[in-house]
Amino acid sequence: MDLLQPELSKRATQIYRHNLMSVLETALNASNAKFESNDILSRLDVKLHQATSGEEGWDVFALHYKLQAPLNTVIPDAAMAEYLQMFSFLFKVKRVEYSLSTCWGRDMNLVHLISNKLPHAVAIMHRANLVRSQMIHFTTNLHNYIMFEVLDGSWHSLVKDVTNATHLDALIDAHSGYLQRIKANVAWTGTEERPTSALDATGALVRQMHTIATDFQTQMVSFLDLLKQQALGSDNLPFLTFRLDFNEYYRKSTAPPTN
Repeated sequence: MDLLQPELSKRATQIYRHNLMSVLETALNASNAKFESNDILSRLDVKLHQATSGEEGWDVFALHYKLQAPLNTVIPDAAMAEYLQMFSFLFKVKRVEYSLSTCWGRDMNLVHLISNKLPHAVAIMHRANLVRSQMIHFTTNLHNYIMFEVLDGSWHSLVKDVTNATHLDALIDAHSGYLQRIKANVAWTGTEERPTSALDATGALVRQMHTIATDFQTQMVSFLDLLKQQALGSDNLPFLTFRLDFNEYYRKSTAPPTN
């Protein structure tokens, strides 16, 4: 993510595939993926979706794996399109995690700088930290749930089904079942300013943080309600619901007040 950030922060119309391929090669060489065969690595490609007005590189970037016969018989183009959708979703989650981690370090430095000169602003930063902690809790649990409870479990089932397959149709069914299991268990964002200017900016920040906190909580409650509806018939979704609201914080926030 550190390597991609400078490129993908540009407007979508200003990024180029060859620059991203260079970043991808650097990232592969810095990871355990470099020990894979050249045939596997050469099939990993950068795909840029059609850009629309106002989009950034983050919105159009995707990794694509090029398949040839006979593998494309088992994994057809329709399945590859579903993989692209899954990648886009996971990549957005990772981007949010990365952004939250980056702003945490920045905000900790900011609190240290303003604590003596603007003591009243410390309470504002504390509230911002609480909102960010909620977001980190959500994204971390969502990411771990998908990676370890959905993808890892589905992968082991796929390996077992492929090992037991005795003909081509069985291989196709094994892969189709793999995708279905994933979808079933995943629910488918140096000069000093005048004091008045600083106060205006602080007031705007307070209003913005309040709006963000309110919107996040509202969307979180809606997301949990959706999970509860989709949890019927799923083995794993109830566990995600519990992990996201283990202390019933969000449920209590919508409960009517008691006298």
